[in-house]
Amino acid sequence: MGKKYLLSLKQNIAKKNFGTKTVLTKGKEVRNNTAFINFKKNQNSQLNVLINTLQLKKKIYGLVKYADGSLSYITLTSGFFLGDYNYTTNLPPYLWYFHKPGVTVLLFFLKKFSIFNGLTVKTTSKYAKANGTFCQVLEIFEDLNLAKVMLPSGQSKVVTTLKFVTLGRCANLLSNREVYGKAGSLRNRGIKPKVRGVAMNPVDHPHGGRSNTSKPEVSPWGWVTKKTK
Repeated sequence: MGKKYLLSLKQNIAKKNFGTKTVLTKGKEVRNNTAFINFKKNQNSQLNVLINTLQLKKKIYGLVKYADGSLSYITLTSGFFLGDYNYTTNLPPYLWYFHKPGVTVLLFFLKKFSIFNGLTVKTTSKYAKANGTFCQVLEIFEDLNLAKVMLPSGQSKVVTTLKFVTLGRCANLLSNREVYGKAGSLRNRGIKPKVRGVAMNPVDHPHGGRSNTSKPEVSPWGWVTKKTK
């Protein structure tokens, strides 16, 4: 596919950029192709067609083309294939064009035990974004506009039903069973090797030069990494 839909960014901050996928670790002059993902699918209610796919690291994204000619990347759903049509709607189920994975609808219209992905909290998608993950509706409180959903971790959470979600589960279900074979295949995906802190010297890391102590685990800059959960 052409390079005009991609943007090369330099990773020079600890956290990920808003709406992009960058390298997993910091590094000097580390560059990687990134794509801007359209998490807020409620901005465009037109029909869209999947015309191409893109894999960055372990995640698969789909390039969709809307009826007005615009293009955007979305998180790919299992069962949404090349050439298939989908859309975003806020109408009840009996007015949907088709009922299949990849359709973005309001959580209010889903039935009990329905599965979905891409649950948005505030502005961006926060739950069920990883490969093969999904959320499930446990109970809907119509009078309160609330729903009790099960997260991929197995915990339950009460969220508002006025959120757009995507039917089905995320694509690439067998990603955790993939055998890479060598370290170079991971480097091509933008994942850098990391050395454990306990294998370093005391001048290089707070964990270096020790075996067992009562001190908490910290980052290379001395921040506590494992807080109370």
